[in-house]
Amino acid sequence: MFFLGEYMIKTENRVATWNTFGNMTLEEHEQSLGEVKLLGRWHHLNGGGGIDNYPCMWQRQALQSMLTDW
Repeated sequence: MFFLGEYMIKTENRVATWNTFGNMTLEEHEQSLGEVKLLGRWHHLNGGGGIDNYPCMWQRQALQSMLTDW
């Protein structure tokens, strides 16, 4: 099973959000995913959101936990 997530960033929060996630190291990013494998993430050109894709046959609770953290 695959899960497709969509995210949106309010205009007034974009710079802070970009700084937070743009300054994450690879290790921090991998740690934030936990057991979940990210297949891909695509951003809207205006920086206001995007979509991401995860395979998650047996990891539904892990996926829910990871998405709650984000």
